[in-house]
Amino acid sequence: VIDPEFCWVGPREWDPGVLIAHLMLSRQPAGAKPRLLARYGQPVDATLLDRVTGIEIMRRLIGVAQLPLAYGLDIRAALLETARDLVVGDRA
Repeated sequence: VIDPEFCWVGPREWDPGVLIAHLMLSRQPAGAKPRLLARYGQPVDATLLDRVTGIEIMRRLIGVAQLPLAYGLDIRAALLETARDLVVGDRA
């Protein structure tokens, strides 16, 4: 099944960025991102990848397409802070 709402040609950072966001939202180990990128097989712009990841986290936590996550405000706030840092480029 193809969802036409998300069927578009865009930057190659889109798909791994969205997947990384969902890995972070589901609290997967940090090592998942480098493993994913090693297998992706295409060079990516790290800044754009981070921005896509951050935007997707925000969209899924506070946007119209929120996920029904049973996280408290502390976890949500931490995820939003991470998302903000990814979007604006503060890589601590």
